[in-house]
Amino acid sequence: MGRKIDNINLHTLENRLKANPFIEYAKVYADMDGVIMIEISQRQPIMRVMNQFDQIFILIKTG
Repeated sequence: MGRKIDNINLHTLENRLKANPFIEYAKVYADMDGVIMIEISQRQPIMRVMNQFDQIFILIKTG
């Protein structure tokens, strides 16, 4: 808060969000008033699987 929008790299911020394994979709943009808008959708987990080596995998809705 209180920072100039010119000092915030929206593209970098969006890429950091997209790199999060729990985020399926992310969009970052500034509106006409200079307010940063962030749209995010979370991946929908449907099952947790543990193999014989105690590794845990999460299956999501889209596979």
